[in-house]
Amino acid sequence: MREAGQESSINVLDSLSELKTAQINFVDASYNARLSVYRVLRAVGHLRPQDMGLDEPTLTTAQ
Repeated sequence: MREAGQESSINVLDSLSELKTAQINFVDASYNARLSVYRVLRAVGHLRPQDMGLDEPTLTTAQ
């Protein structure tokens, strides 16, 4: 049988691991949600710089 101190340490490490996994899942879900929005905007023809309040990029040649 494990001692009380060892059991507590294992529980803390397990909890930290679960927390990190949840944080990774949150970031992944946030990325996927944002990507989905951009895909919808592209599908309806609104994924353009002017639709997002951005200036049109200007092409310049290096001299």
